Amino acid sequence: MNKQYRMSGFTIVETMIVMAVTGIMFISVVLLINGKQQRAQFQFAVKDVQTQIRQIMTETTAGYNQLGNNTCSSFGGKPKLATGTTDTLGTNASCVFLGKTIIFSQDKESFLVAPVIGLRQPITTDFQGVFAADLNSSKPILSTDTIASQMMLQFGLSPVAMYVGDDLAQKVGSVSFVLTPGVKDISPGNQGTTSQNLNIVAVTNGSSLANSIDAERSAVETAMQNGTVSSRDYINSTDDKVKVSICFNSGTTNQSLLLTIGNGGNGIGLGSKIYGVQNCGAA
Repeated sequence: MNKQYRMSGFTIVETMIVMAVTGIMFISVVLLINGKQQRAQFQFAVKDVQTQIRQIMTETTAGYNQLGNNTCSSFGGKPKLATGTTDTLGTNASCVFLGKTIIFSQDKESFLVAPVIGLRQPITTDFQGVFAADLNSSKPILSTDTIASQMMLQFGLSPVAMYVGDDLAQKVGSVSFVLTPGVKDISPGNQGTTSQNLNIVAVTNGSSLANSIDAERSAVETAMQNGTVSSRDYINSTDDKVKVSICFNSGTTNQSLLLTIGNGGNGIGLGSKIYGVQNCGAA
């Protein structure tokens, strides 16, 4: 009886099929791992920017000014910083640390944290227990030079929109955390202030993500020095319920992050929402 025997091994066609299936499986595994890595990078970037902003709020409340050995004096009715040998901003000097401004400029890879410095007294006479009562009389300036801090955004996270509340048309390019400048001390010879509250200030006139750092600094200083809440040059959480929204697009996924500072209440909170699409779901 004739018997037919099959040679061991695979035919060329079978080998090609096995290689094709193996290749598809390999690509699927690579894409799966890569997708998980990209999502992990986005989550890291989200946590990082949240942590940085919370730290800025905490440092402002504690009065941590990071100005080092610099002196401050009144010049032309405004604060003027100069290089010195001792830090005088924490003492009864001409100036006082008011807070910090976060500027999101044309550089989408980072943001600038600039200290806000104001006059301690509205006049340049000897101390008489009278403090600058508001931002206008304190004539705040932003220090955006070498003593400012540049904070990096991770894994391509970038701001694409920044606005007041939920109004996409009310664009801003920065948000400030400031302490109330002070109040009049009615005790003769007493140089202390009452407790200071942390407020959010958002400039609503001339502020934009498209601004350069200098242009944004100018807009913030002009509003704080000369603007008023009633004319809507800026809004202050002392006078209004303020919420500043910042939309970040992911650099590694098709996701986006919406950060809300203030959450629309009189207190300062930090909220967040993740979108599965870019631009925080905006049309």
